[in-house]
Amino acid sequence: MEKKSFLEYLAQEAGCDCLSDLRLRQEQWSSRIIEILENVDTEEYVFSDWKEATSYLTDTDLSILDGIKTKKEAKEYIIDWMNSKKH
Repeated sequence: MEKKSFLEYLAQEAGCDCLSDLRLRQEQWSSRIIEILENVDTEEYVFSDWKEATSYLTDTDLSILDGIKTKKEAKEYIIDWMNSKKH
């Protein structure tokens, strides 16, 4: 059985009906996504998966995210970005 992508994992764990809900309905899912991210083992997924998730969830071009060099930085970037959107 093939392992789910990190984005598919996040969508499933958050209870989203489809992957696009992670971005299109963030106001509904952001608290749950933050909770999942805070508890996920960063070693479960490779750096490129974290970078892809960062780009997708924040709707930011990968080239703009070049400063992110570790999984931990990607995780923190997503959480900080989502928290900033709550206000």
